[in-house]
Amino acid sequence: MAPHCQSDEGHGTQYRTQKRPRLEKSMKSVPIQQTDNEPPATKSQPKHRSTFTVRTAKSSHVEKPEHARDASNKPEIPNAWRKALDPILYNTLDPEREARIRPFRAGILSGRLQALTNFADGTGPQALDGVDLNTPIVWRNHDFVGTDPLEIQCALENAIFGFYDGSKKNQTSGLRYEADKPNRQILERDVPNINLRILQSFRNPSMTPLYFAINTHVPGFVLGPTPEIAEREHTFQVETESSANYTPESICYAPPQDNGTRGNAHHALGPKLWVFYPPTPTNITRLIHLHTSNTKYALLEPSLSPGLYALLESSQTIQIPPGWLHATYALASSIVNGTNWWSAEGLASTALILSEEIKVGQHKEVGDVLHLLRCLKAAVDAAPHKPGFWTDAVRALRLLCPVQLGASLGDFVFRKRGNKEANGLAGEIRRALREMGGELGCESEGCGGLLEHLP
Repeated sequence: MAPHCQSDEGHGTQYRTQKRPRLEKSMKSVPIQQTDNEPPATKSQPKHRSTFTVRTAKSSHVEKPEHARDASNKPEIPNAWRKALDPILYNTLDPEREARIRPFRAGILSGRLQALTNFADGTGPQALDGVDLNTPIVWRNHDFVGTDPLEIQCALENAIFGFYDGSKKNQTSGLRYEADKPNRQILERDVPNINLRILQSFRNPSMTPLYFAINTHVPGFVLGPTPEIAEREHTFQVETESSANYTPESICYAPPQDNGTRGNAHHALGPKLWVFYPPTPTNITRLIHLHTSNTKYALLEPSLSPGLYALLESSQTIQIPPGWLHATYALASSIVNGTNWWSAEGLASTALILSEEIKVGQHKEVGDVLHLLRCLKAAVDAAPHKPGFWTDAVRALRLLCPVQLGASLGDFVFRKRGNKEANGLAGEIRRALREMGGELGCESEGCGGLLEHLP
């Protein structure tokens, strides 16, 4: 029997503020975990213990959390977002969610995260007037899906349970996780009835523990490249069926950047706080070194170069440029449909990410090598019409010197499925680079040149 698909109160287009825990009258205070930036106690300066005091019959004073005391230092929050964000930034009284909220709050209140102001409205070429394609874009008044949110929710829940044609093939599509453990994928044999627990978490986000599903394939929903952007970039993989994330309220999800693809995430249901960081070499290196940490965003946030934040409402879409790091916090139970596509413009980020993964020994898959080669092929094909791509192709190849990395791209495709396609793409790229001419030497001792950087 398919799951019931009527939206519950509080989980439709309206959303709720944070729920306060029920406290007994005898409970005077609840400690909040000390942050790493708090100075140690000294004899002259006793260690401060951050608490909030609950109003009781004997006390009419309520002490706010430390981050909420000095209103004079509040950053300017856009009016449209203030009502949703104020409970998180200044009135968090839920200790269980505090650890998930803290890095988002710290980034915004410190000024390391600035409000995103890159908006596109409507459809057609004029929608991108004055819009920076190299910065995340909040797209309003544009229905990218053309489907009622309730219909999307029903289709997604059916996909999670496998209630559609071909269910045996697709029942395990997508990934299941427990809140606060997003690096440990859950299988049915490890947690019986995991799909039911995911559904219960979505409808009752106060349950413990919470579970969520990401990258769930939803048959029939196509969410390809935005035409207005595709017309301005050299894209390929033009039409892709979307996948969806199904996250209860209060879930923090901090995936890595999408390996040089442009992301298109449509909010079918529920608001989310998004944060973004540019794909600088420093940011990418730090992220890759923490890829196995369950608390990687909390560890990363203080050291990342300045970024942006945005509140995405139901029916709005976020466009993420190639390589940008991002994380989300669900302000209510949320459904996001998304897809990624590749373009020659993402070549620089793809090469940098892949090279850093190889350096730390994380990269072992042939798929990402194929994506890189496809981007390179798109760039050299477009170079006669856009000379900047020649520079991008050469710069990308310099990052992939086998002498510097300690491994070659050929090591990852040798005798693996996809090897034939990889060698074919590499041959076409070599021919195109030779025809263009130019300097193809490599400065690394013992390397025979840029063409040897290819498989």
